[in-house]
Amino acid sequence: DYNIGYISILDEMFFLDKNRAREILLGVIERGLELEWGIRGVRIDDLDRMDNDFFELMSNAGIRQMMIGAESGSERMLKVMKKGITVKQTIRVNKRLKDFPKLIPSYNFLSGIPGEHIDDLYKSVSLILTLLEDNPHANFSGMNQFVPFPGSELYDICVQNGFHEPQSLEEWSFVDTHYNRGNMLWLDKKFLRILHSIQSSLMFIDNKASRELSSCEGDSRDWRKPAKRPFIIRMMFKLIVLLGSFLRIVARFRLKNRFFIFPFECYLAVIGVSIMNKLQVLQKKS
Repeated sequence: DYNIGYISILDEMFFLDKNRAREILLGVIERGLELEWGIRGVRIDDLDRMDNDFFELMSNAGIRQMMIGAESGSERMLKVMKKGITVKQTIRVNKRLKDFPKLIPSYNFLSGIPGEHIDDLYKSVSLILTLLEDNPHANFSGMNQFVPFPGSELYDICVQNGFHEPQSLEEWSFVDTHYNRGNMLWLDKKFLRILHSIQSSLMFIDNKASRELSSCEGDSRDWRKPAKRPFIIRMMFKLIVLLGSFLRIVARFRLKNRFFIFPFECYLAVIGVSIMNKLQVLQKKS
């Protein structure tokens, strides 16, 4: 009745119980539900426990995107985070997912933790390039800057390193929990410059812009019935895809050569987000 074509589930424990997950996937298939869905918070160690038959079941049930926390290419930093996974696991799972092109892994990375070195950042860059080389379908949701939250060991370490604790609920409301572009005292200017350049590169390094926007068809009222979008929006989408193709070359050059001087993509990313927000408003009005 509501023409739902895509569902996004936020659940890092969805695959903890494989039997429960299998029943849900089979239920979607048996009911003939024509929808695509994504899961945010998928763990590498859970995927590593699955066989190819389970991957095939996920694909048949309509799962299209999995937001996976790879976090770092540095084994040392993974241990500091107490993530409970290894770099080898991430590489192994990514290679296997290559054989299931409908299952798009979207990897998230985390950086800016006290005690992290530039060499740890470079290890993450090396892992990103390996994942791309091993699986052309791999996407990257970002290299997020660490945000300290109370109640964790890392929070106490951040306070010891000079983190200014918000003293009220109102002060916490101003904390940027998404990109956290705030300058943490334990991060020097060189580290931040490299980190922000990597963040911008990951916006363009894969094919997500092309995949999401290259088809300038669609109807927000019914995802199954193509319809022309307004001319200006179609042209802007095509321009973004074209620009993204160029920036993908730049992004891969930066990461492969560790060339993080003058990251102009940072500014283009800000402009691009602003344009996309305006386009969404126009599309809703049309």
